[in-house]
Amino acid sequence: TLASTISSLQEMVKKQTIQTTAQKKVMQQNDLFSARSEHRHQALQQQISELRDQLERQSALLHAKEKECSELHSELTHVQSEHRAWLEKLQLPRDQSKRFQKKPAQRRCCRCVA
Repeated sequence: TLASTISSLQEMVKKQTIQTTAQKKVMQQNDLFSARSEHRHQALQQQISELRDQLERQSALLHAKEKECSELHSELTHVQSEHRAWLEKLQLPRDQSKRFQKKPAQRRCCRCVA
């Protein structure tokens, strides 16, 4: 009958409307999730970029400190070498003085008299 067909069609329209509404909700949630995901993705990309920049700066600073350390080590080696040379030069007159003092006093006097 016509009334049952109309009733059946109304039920179908009602179910379709409920399904459509549910699908819209799911789509809105997906859109919201996608927007949040995109925002998080951009924030993470920005953070990664900042961390890379920081790593590059720290690496450059470390390289500069390593170079400075190497230069200071080289300078220290040079200063130590100079220090040893001066110690050797200072030791020479002491050794000569000790040798002179070890000679018997009589011999010196003999040389003076002779």
